[in-house]
Amino acid sequence: MGNKAIFLDRDDTIIDDPGYISSPEQVKLLPGVIDALKSFKSLGYKLIVVSNQSAVARGIIDENKLAEIHERLERILANNGVFLDKIYYCPFHPDGSVEEYSKESELRKPNPGMLIQAGKDFDIDFKESWMIGDSYRDVAAGIAVGCKTILINSPVKPSKKEINDPTPDYEAVNIKESSNIVRMHESQKKSSKKDETPKEDKIQAPKEPPLAAQETKKEDKAQVAKPDIPRVNTTRNINQNKFTASESKKAITKSHSSTEKLLHEIVTLLKKDDRTQMYHEFSLLKFLAGLLQAGAVFCLLCAVWVMIDGEENELSILVPLAFTAVLQLMCLTFYTMDNHK
Repeated sequence: MGNKAIFLDRDDTIIDDPGYISSPEQVKLLPGVIDALKSFKSLGYKLIVVSNQSAVARGIIDENKLAEIHERLERILANNGVFLDKIYYCPFHPDGSVEEYSKESELRKPNPGMLIQAGKDFDIDFKESWMIGDSYRDVAAGIAVGCKTILINSPVKPSKKEINDPTPDYEAVNIKESSNIVRMHESQKKSSKKDETPKEDKIQAPKEPPLAAQETKKEDKAQVAKPDIPRVNTTRNINQNKFTASESKKAITKSHSSTEKLLHEIVTLLKKDDRTQMYHEFSLLKFLAGLLQAGAVFCLLCAVWVMIDGEENELSILVPLAFTAVLQLMCLTFYTMDNHK
């Protein structure tokens, strides 16, 4: 059995594509790439980039500059603890402006040339591998060698499907979702392998009943030849006694546990009740009633002071007395309301 691999397109799959990248400084990882690649590695996949680079055929960059761009990409990934196994690229394009590279090639996706070469170099089992990219060319290349395929169909840069384009096994909005799909698939594979084990046990199970039947027949013969009824009855009585003793212990234990639980609940309720009463000692109505009572006493003292002072004006005495009566009534009303809450 060969190795399994994740074949990755480069532009708009693991790095941002502003057009044609022409310098190492333009290399920028897309969000979630580091976590996704680490996830692939943890599942035992080799990480192999397969990328069409028609910029070489169009004369935008040469292969030396492309090597610098890829070196920059690998360095960024390595600084984050991720290491690619290899980067394959196709510099050819039939409409190129550089004569050397202006031709069709089996390496150019949707042709599977780069994947086939990687398969030879790394002994890849394509049936256990995945092709992930943002175009239907990537999907076609993966299908051609028997890989499972994921199309990254971003809402920002949606992939346009033509009539003859193949259908991918899965679609994802980014590389992070692609890693979740692969992880889910791996989990389902493990579950299916576990489910296969009981089936083998069930095939072997029918062999046991004949042996059990033979033992039963031997026991029956022994009982016919030499019956031992008292012994059977004694064993039954002992088993019954054991059963009764066991049930009694369980009942006592259960009763003891129920009693402890009941006592615990009573203590909890009492504590709760004490806290409730403590918080109910103060109330706004009682506080207002106290203030009104103090006001009533003050008004009464004012009336007494006016009488002692010798004021002959009855109004001067009646006004504080009236206030005293009103405040006292309000005080009693608030206090009664608080008691009836």
